[in-house]
Amino acid sequence: MRPAIRLGLQIGKALPRGARRVVLRRELRFQNRERISNFDFTLSDRHRPPGVSAMVRVKNEEAKLSYVLGSIVDVFDEILVVDNASVDRTLEVALAIKSQRDRRDKIRLYSYPFRVARVGQEHLATPEDSVHSLTYYYNWCLSLCSYRYVCKWDGDMVLRRGAKPAVARLFRMVQWDEVLWVLPGQQVYRDPAHRYYLAKGEIFQEPVLFPNGINPRFYKADQFEDLVARPPLPVKTFVGPAFYELQFTDQDEFAHWTTPVFPPGSKKQRQWDSFHMIKQGKTDEGRFDLLPADFLDAEVDSAPAGPGMRQP
Repeated sequence: MRPAIRLGLQIGKALPRGARRVVLRRELRFQNRERISNFDFTLSDRHRPPGVSAMVRVKNEEAKLSYVLGSIVDVFDEILVVDNASVDRTLEVALAIKSQRDRRDKIRLYSYPFRVARVGQEHLATPEDSVHSLTYYYNWCLSLCSYRYVCKWDGDMVLRRGAKPAVARLFRMVQWDEVLWVLPGQQVYRDPAHRYYLAKGEIFQEPVLFPNGINPRFYKADQFEDLVARPPLPVKTFVGPAFYELQFTDQDEFAHWTTPVFPPGSKKQRQWDSFHMIKQGKTDEGRFDLLPADFLDAEVDSAPAGPGMRQP
């Protein structure tokens, strides 16, 4: 079922010489095939206040979430934490960070209670308009965002403390553009003894910062959801790694995949290989750098946000 398109006219105040400003607003209405009306939603290109919403989807992220939220709470204008049926303490951790660090009430908590199809064959076999579809889930999350720009922030991404001022400047700058922004992420692994390793060369890039509206949005691809602009938008890339992407080898980091078979040379294949090397103690110095024991605590602290940043 394709989303229903609705067009609306907004007629502005009178302009000189009797001219009138006509603004065309579009909205897409999405209904799920299960007919669960509470999870129907709308995407719209209506006017929104300047700012950036963080769209954080989480499932069983209790070990990482305090670092993730602690690193971004003073940067984004709102943080939407959407829990997908976690069975650990993910929700408790989110509530604790909200109580301890969220002085401006930016963190908003939501629940998406449906089993979402895993990446790969399950995703491919799941209709796009089902509540079990990755694509439907991501677009539902997008519909909750309030600000002019959205950043797809995962439950394993920790904003680099050194990148915060530049990221904050970028967030202010993009408000007047229509651009897809790539924020590069640096891969970091934790071994079973809780030692952290930075993976050399594992800096991955994908568009995660984008205008909030109908275009771009998430579409179904063969193995997973894909953020696509139709018609295309300009794509720009932030200079340098903006965040660390964490993988802990004492957890099942590939549980959201149907089968751990990835295209040769792909990001996921590289992560799979590095993950198992670290887990087995194969910490080749040519591939990994050992990080200080307090690496994450140093990245996420209560220090002032820095020059030019919004203060909590």
